[in-house]
Amino acid sequence: MKIGIIVTPNEKGQVVIPKKIREELGIKATTPLNLLVSSGGVFLSPISQVFSDLEQENSYPELLEKTKGSWSGENFKFVKERRKLELKTAEKGKKEW
Repeated sequence: MKIGIIVTPNEKGQVVIPKKIREELGIKATTPLNLLVSSGGVFLSPISQVFSDLEQENSYPELLEKTKGSWSGENFKFVKERRKLELKTAEKGKKEW
């Protein structure tokens, strides 16, 4: 077992991350941290980016455009407009039926 910096929890169970480690990992007061219990230990790592639901929703089309699955040869904007038209046509057909 590798020994690093030894710290002791206070009465509330809180542990201070030493400044040297915070600086090395870029941890600031606003940095979200991932706390994982595994193999009888606690692993703590900074989360560099957190997406809100809205950001995730808006980033999905951008991700598809970057990865360009089976329609990679097609113009993405054209495909997007065609899909909108297909959905409108399908809805119209449902209403008429």
